[in-house]
Amino acid sequence: MKTKCLISICLIITLISLVGCRKKSQPAQEQPAPPTEITQESKNEQFLPDETEYYALFLEGKKIGYAIQNREVSGSKVTTSVDLKITLNRAGVSVSIQTKAATFETTDGKPLGFEVDNNYGFMSTKTTGTINDMGKLIVSTGQQQTELDWPQGAVMSEGTRL
Repeated sequence: MKTKCLISICLIITLISLVGCRKKSQPAQEQPAPPTEITQESKNEQFLPDETEYYALFLEGKKIGYAIQNREVSGSKVTTSVDLKITLNRAGVSVSIQTKAATFETTDGKPLGFEVDNNYGFMSTKTTGTINDMGKLIVSTGQQQTELDWPQGAVMSEGTRL
């Protein structure tokens, strides 16, 4: 169970990171000259405002689902969430999977925690993780709680974006 939980967490975090790395194409605009000295104030000006991106998911040319990625900045906290829904049909039977995942970070990319809700139709799970000041990741799934070492230098969506 512990291994399945960790694999699920890794897959969701990877999905969030991959979706979060996509750059939007924007029309060419005149860019102001970058500041010559990087201060905390100039760093804060570089943060993007809240944004939402929509994705259609296809398999063999057929739409099988969607994903919605949302990034919200509130004070010094950034929340990046992904709502993913996939429906597959095999032998006339539809199977739906829905995942809601969120990462919580500071505006400078320091990871604070995450939350993942999985709904497989016949069962659902909720996993939360919090990174404490000692660099430990506290993962909770149902009544089970596990403490793991957070890898030095590991980042989530906002840390990857920076």
